[in-house]
Amino acid sequence: MVMQRLAGWLAVGGLSVVAASSLASAQPQSFVVTSVHVDHSGLWRADPNGRQTATDCKAFVLHDPEALKWFQASSEVDQHTWLEELDWTQCSADGTLQTGDGRSYSWELDQSGRGRIVLNKNVSVFLKGAELPFAN
Repeated sequence: MVMQRLAGWLAVGGLSVVAASSLASAQPQSFVVTSVHVDHSGLWRADPNGRQTATDCKAFVLHDPEALKWFQASSEVDQHTWLEELDWTQCSADGTLQTGDGRSYSWELDQSGRGRIVLNKNVSVFLKGAELPFAN
């Protein structure tokens, strides 16, 4: 089984992460990702300094297999890095992922390769990965 580093291990379908929150100390969370579903792609976030338009973002189409591939290759970063240091785009996708224990978590991913898994309203796992040029 191929292993990738993600604050623990992200195996093909397996994820062990340290959840980051400004409201609580980080606690390890372990789960096996069994599937990823894209609910929406081609989403646009308005930004007065942004160059992308809603029409541009409609071309960003992400499918379930590409999203799963991205999560398998991504790595965890802290919240500060995710907010302040990573590039981001106005074009994004969101969806849900299922874990081996039957839980479902929402996720967000922008075209620049900045994503997060939302464990609950106060706790997210912040991720970086490759840009998504394959998403068309």
